Amino acid sequence: WKRGAQFDEATFTQNGAQQTAYYDYDTNLVGTTSVKTFADIPAAAQKEINKQYKGYNIGAVIQYDDNENNDTDMLYYGTQFEDADHYFVTVSKGGKETILMVGMDGQVSYFKEVK
Repeated sequence: WKRGAQFDEATFTQNGAQQTAYYDYDTNLVGTTSVKTFADIPAAAQKEINKQYKGYNIGAVIQYDDNENNDTDMLYYGTQFEDADHYFVTVSKGGKETILMVGMDGQVSYFKEVK
């Protein structure tokens, strides 16, 4: 367990995969994250990212699973986003790192530049 700036965080392993659960200050689950691979995201998103970010290195892939029963918005890299399940894919090139948000339907959108 750890107290973060916005949420209490519990990191654990389930079915061999590391996950982190985020709780608001009323101890209600906001959502969980788990480490995934690029192959885990929808095929349409893989194709779009490979096309739009050709020559970029694919880095971390994180899946966010929202608790639909809690209206608290989640933060990722200090940026708030709408309550919904998403993947976050890091792409990098030339020292620049960009986070893309991928919907469960495969829609890809820019989320944030981190470097």
